[in-house]
Amino acid sequence: MLYFKLPVNSTIALVKPECHMAEEFFLLVRKNKEHLETFLDFVAFTNVVKDSEHFIARSIKQEAEQKEVVLFILDNTKIIGCIDLHNINTTHKKAEIGYWLDYDYNGKNIMTECVKCLTDIAFNNLKLNKLVIVAEETNIASNQVAKKSGFHFDGVDREDIYRQHHFVNLNRYSLLKSEYQKAKKD
Repeated sequence: MLYFKLPVNSTIALVKPECHMAEEFFLLVRKNKEHLETFLDFVAFTNVVKDSEHFIARSIKQEAEQKEVVLFILDNTKIIGCIDLHNINTTHKKAEIGYWLDYDYNGKNIMTECVKCLTDIAFNNLKLNKLVIVAEETNIASNQVAKKSGFHFDGVDREDIYRQHHFVNLNRYSLLKSEYQKAKKD
């Protein structure tokens, strides 16, 4: 039985990671290694199930400290991805959203629905005022999710990170609570 489960649609739900999910999560990361490592650094450090156990334990601790909220994405009972609020700043009432999805589930609008669901939590439950999504310029799918989720394109952070032997540009998107509330009314 899951401690926390938030339905996104009839088959997709967001759940808090639990220790018993570590092996399934690890296998999903390994299955998607080639797909994910282009854009996400953590993949290189996920080599054994214990790494996923540590990730889950750290996520639980970070949530208790109000620093992040990590949720696994389920299709019925199968883990298909992860979404989070990180760099939560309770003083300035802002956070960043990060996400990834099993390659087999891309193109089905799942992540956009999950981002909208997490946005609801961030603004209504956590009382944040601003959310940010940062996506590599070349990550077309992630940029599309930000746009389809109603985020505003703020600009490009040029050569912002060094990944796979070269600097990459990051597109920065944001959504303010006032914009979110206006869109909900329309």
